[in-house]
Amino acid sequence: MACAGLVTFGCTPPAAVESTATNKPPMAADELEHAHEGDHVHAATYPEAVAIVDGLREKIRDAFAKGDGMSADGAVHEIGHVLEDMTVLAKKASLSDADQVEVGTAVETLLDAFGKIDEKLHGGDGVDYDKVATEIDAAFVTLKKFTGETK
Repeated sequence: MACAGLVTFGCTPPAAVESTATNKPPMAADELEHAHEGDHVHAATYPEAVAIVDGLREKIRDAFAKGDGMSADGAVHEIGHVLEDMTVLAKKASLSDADQVEVGTAVETLLDAFGKIDEKLHGGDGVDYDKVATEIDAAFVTLKKFTGETK
């Protein structure tokens, strides 16, 4: 199951930006998007992506537990980027087709849950972390079971 085309939290498609220097042409949207992508963590392996998601998930959970959800905004944004790569990394990890479907379903659940959190952070009708914590934890357990860890 591919996640291509899903909305990444906190990201809006970049528009072409005019250069302030007189000797440089404006940067095209695709060039700006490529430059923007360099700002994000990209895991090399499926287990590494799961570890990154775990750390970001904990950071977001802890920020909401302290009543400071806004401090998690960057982590919510970043987790979306890592999750976008997850299904490709699962395929590279040679997971079975059935396991890849399970990973894809878990990723979709996480994207939906963190999307709701992001919506709340930006003044929308979204939810706080505790309202989707059970879904997030269950989906994370699914992702982790394919890492090969024995814990």
